[in-house]
Amino acid sequence: MFDCVAISQVCHHWRELAIGSPRLWLAPHFFSCTHSSGCACTSCTALDVAGINPRNHKGPTNFELVTHILERRTANLPLRVHLTVVAAWTDRNAVAHLSYTLTNYAHRLVELSFVTEDTSIPREFMIHCVELPALRSFVCRNLDSGSHDSEGLFDEPISLPALEYLELEGPIYNRGFPPWEARLSFPFVQTSRVFVWDPMQLNADVAAWPAVERLVLTVHPNFQFPRDLLDADQARVRSIKDVHISLDVPDVDAIM
Repeated sequence: MFDCVAISQVCHHWRELAIGSPRLWLAPHFFSCTHSSGCACTSCTALDVAGINPRNHKGPTNFELVTHILERRTANLPLRVHLTVVAAWTDRNAVAHLSYTLTNYAHRLVELSFVTEDTSIPREFMIHCVELPALRSFVCRNLDSGSHDSEGLFDEPISLPALEYLELEGPIYNRGFPPWEARLSFPFVQTSRVFVWDPMQLNADVAAWPAVERLVLTVHPNFQFPRDLLDADQARVRSIKDVHISLDVPDVDAIM
């Protein structure tokens, strides 16, 4: 949902009907490629050399549109929020402001998804979301299909008691904050898709999903045989009904 208008005119009655229909506004798509004030990318540098203030050419974001929709058009219905942040030099302020804004709607947020080139952005976003009691689906994808995050998504404890589906490009939490098992638990996750760096990460991740029934693992190419990863905790992984394992190289796939 971008801050642009494809239709130049619409009659008053249709406009009122659309604005008064909350179900049309329940899946806002936040978008930002706004440059930060200290950005040194090629475009901002060129503008600076030309004597043009880069702050006047920050790039598009629909933050104000999304917040307006959340505040005025969604009634009290469940929300599905999607975020696309396209570059590492994106101004983090808009993302942080949206995170703060969503805390007011945490009890209605059932789906949250990220698409980004910089996996630190979802991590920073989630710092402000300490409790999402209604969230059932969480997805974090990298625009660069060959890039994966070795750092965990969560730096702090978080409560996601209703979460059923989890998809990540890396570990669920950082290794620098042991004990992992005591920090996070997702008791109702049934399906999880994650990128696995090593057996220790797999042990920690699986321990956080006691009810998982379907596990889709993409394994770091340092592992010659994906099945060797099961040596980490075969009993626990084999107890899961449906496990798919693939190596992160082309044309290599193994299914257990």
